[in-house]
Amino acid sequence: MPVKSIVLLRHGHRIAWTLDPTTGKYTSNHPFPTRLPADPPLASHGVDQAVETGIYLAERLRDLAAHDRLRIYSSLFYRCLQTLAPSVTALQKVAPELKVRGERGFGEWFGHAWFEQPIPADSSHLKEKFFPFVDDQYKSKIIPDRYGERILEIHDRIAKAFTRVIRDIDLEYESLGRGSEEVTLLLCGHAAQIICSGRVLTGSMPGDPDEEDFKCFTCGISQFQRRKVDNDQDENDWRGRGVAGGWDCITNSYCGHLSGGEERGWHFHGDESFDSYAAGLRHGPITADVSMSWLGGSVEAAMLHGSRLNAERYAELLPQYIRQASRDRPKLHLPVYRHDGNFQRRHFHDYFVTHLPSSSLHPDSRPAAGASQKLDRKASTPHTGGNRAVPPAHSTIARDTTVVRIPLKSAKHHYGACVSRGSRPYNEDSHQAGVIEMPAFSKRPPKSVQLKPAAGEARGVGTAKGDPQVFYFGVFDGHGGAECSGYLKDELHGYLERTAEQFQLQSTLQNRSGKIAVGSEGENVKKEARKALDSVNIARKEDVPEKVAQGHQDSEEPASMGSAEPVSQDADQNSIRELEKDLVQNWKKLVGGYFRRFKPAYFSIYGSNTESEKDPKSDNTREQEAEGSVIEEVVTYAFLKADYDFVSAQAAREAESRDAVKAEKPLNDDDDHILGSPEARELKKQRHRSFKGGSTCSIAIVSTPTPTPFWNPSTSSSMLVAHVGDTRVLLCSTATGVAVPLTTDHHPSSPVEATRLRRYAATFVTDSFGEERISGLANTRAFGDVGSKRIGVSAEPEIRRVELGAAEYSFMVLVSDGVSGTLGDQEIVDIVKEAKTPEQAARDIVNFATEVTTEGDNATCLVVRLGGWERRQEGGFGSMGTKESRDYKRQDAMNPRSSMR
Repeated sequence: MPVKSIVLLRHGHRIAWTLDPTTGKYTSNHPFPTRLPADPPLASHGVDQAVETGIYLAERLRDLAAHDRLRIYSSLFYRCLQTLAPSVTALQKVAPELKVRGERGFGEWFGHAWFEQPIPADSSHLKEKFFPFVDDQYKSKIIPDRYGERILEIHDRIAKAFTRVIRDIDLEYESLGRGSEEVTLLLCGHAAQIICSGRVLTGSMPGDPDEEDFKCFTCGISQFQRRKVDNDQDENDWRGRGVAGGWDCITNSYCGHLSGGEERGWHFHGDESFDSYAAGLRHGPITADVSMSWLGGSVEAAMLHGSRLNAERYAELLPQYIRQASRDRPKLHLPVYRHDGNFQRRHFHDYFVTHLPSSSLHPDSRPAAGASQKLDRKASTPHTGGNRAVPPAHSTIARDTTVVRIPLKSAKHHYGACVSRGSRPYNEDSHQAGVIEMPAFSKRPPKSVQLKPAAGEARGVGTAKGDPQVFYFGVFDGHGGAECSGYLKDELHGYLERTAEQFQLQSTLQNRSGKIAVGSEGENVKKEARKALDSVNIARKEDVPEKVAQGHQDSEEPASMGSAEPVSQDADQNSIRELEKDLVQNWKKLVGGYFRRFKPAYFSIYGSNTESEKDPKSDNTREQEAEGSVIEEVVTYAFLKADYDFVSAQAAREAESRDAVKAEKPLNDDDDHILGSPEARELKKQRHRSFKGGSTCSIAIVSTPTPTPFWNPSTSSSMLVAHVGDTRVLLCSTATGVAVPLTTDHHPSSPVEATRLRRYAATFVTDSFGEERISGLANTRAFGDVGSKRIGVSAEPEIRRVELGAAEYSFMVLVSDGVSGTLGDQEIVDIVKEAKTPEQAARDIVNFATEVTTEGDNATCLVVRLGGWERRQEGGFGSMGTKESRDYKRQDAMNPRSSMR
């Protein structure tokens, strides 16, 4: 057993950089030794950490190095090699031939982006200029994607790198006749790589990649012990097993050797690792956290100059540092975005961009620092550049013009999400929330909205094309496994974005000159918001029927709220018809059965809207479609295309599993022929066998006519809800406090579904509990479910468009059936009313549902703040309408003698 132990080391504290994600440009206040972007040296404190780590590791690895039972690998980024320098220098005194192999497979993680991400310097250059202990003959086993990776992709990359490196070392010692000796592998890497390493070595992959399981403090040391040797194990089959036979975690980011202890931990937070560009600009020049470690030239001098410096010594060396760094500075070569069909799509943005505090009802009351304190606050206005007599202020960017990126997970006053697996052994639910790149589809603002901001007003933040941001929220409830729900979480938004691009869909907000209408900002928004809240006509208790307030309504009935009229948008009708025709034909060839006669709603190729045939209010739909397209058509196509790619991938796997010749081929041998889209190509890499399960889906897309966000009370917005299955989307009326369902459960007992399926001769059966099922399934619409596609279990979305008036609704809730199967719609919204924030509301709903449930199903809840949030308790009965029923359910759940438990 050559490789018996693995020691992981994270690099020390480094100099910071910033990234502008709109340009792909990395910047820093200090030039880096390699002159490469995102390749900084250690800060002075980080060099101290490296020295302390070197003393600790040298004492414990000395004997292993002396007997040639130590192999050292590292990321090729400068900060990792600099962290190893003290350790390697000390160990080379007993093992002069000791080298460090630079493996790019263990390199930094960069979020998936449209631009090319930085790469480290070549190993030969690093050896010649900086670190003589680098092995320039070693060739990396894995090369990361230049456009970055998603979270799951970096896990697979690390797993492949470990499998190949461990196998390489094992074979190396076996060829030398030393196969019985135990070898230790020391690896220095980055935070994301350390976390992924712990997961792939042990095989413990959490359901939520953001979970903080393996720690990664700067210069923290983790140790893993091998369970058994298995070099024949598939490098992709590490989940639940671990790589190369599996490993046990002995030490998790130990920092006892560091004088500062545990510092600068990190964990995944969404699929992108971009540092906040605006936040970096606000801090101004960073001068107090710079390393001098490469001024001396040698490793010993680097350690000497890298020690903590007093103020006088620092002031003496800083000018020398700047002069040396500025000489022969290379020009920046920024990546070019290719506008062709092969560009890499940027990953989902789980954050929104805004100005602070222009759209906030709770601005920071603390006085701003700097020269602005000397101005008359009553007469102060944002600087417009018109008054030349006023001297410019300090370079610090004012808050009224500061653009910030706020992750939705951190915006607890605007959004909350909570997930529980209940009593199930694993979680099959997924959810997603953020901003997508789509043209705005909201109605044009009225003429009263300004087309140009007034002097002194700050502009809102829109997308790269000038449209206001389009928000996206989704809940996905998997069955038979989590593969389909995870696929929808990671890829469905990409299908929506790409479909809008293929349709050449244009914004509804562009006027004839191509300009986007913008609304007022700053103090005007605050006044309008307060005015909108005050104008809500709150209903009294006697105005709301008690039966409605108590939630006594049949959840199987169609939602009471109808769909608003579609809004026509300019698009390329020729491309749309070709795409829709090809998709329908592909479904007929792949599945047949139900799909030989189905006509998707909103498809232009049929000359009319099939949904509008049922709704006499939509008589003008054909005229609108002749002029262009509607967002409903985009969503329908995206849903069916995503489902087709998923089903075709499962069919391809099933065919290959039956073909003895194809079963021996590499997994990605014919991806380009079977799977056409980038998202679909990911499916074939995930599993070896065909996935028989599926997933339901409910998404809500919100578009505003101005950059003012939809949760502002003064803002109207358009919401599009697309729904498949039995997940639910609810609104809460500000005036009445009543739950307004936007979805209907797609069950065989639903009259709409019964009519749809019996038209194609589908048959229903009733189980022993009296519930109707189709082919054993409770849902008549779902993604996946390959075996039931022929009888009509499709992913045709039920779409409802809602025009949200200013402060008309208090909040929106998206839940899986683990919540809606236990709680009524009114009970859900009443729980939200009692919470202080959407984040607390989501947590309270899931906790209550899992506490009183008799099913133990996975439960997921998303709560989104809308304009009337501040008056959510005032309408109708407030939260008291269902209090009695909720109290009864809680008491019944706690009663051990209850017949229901």
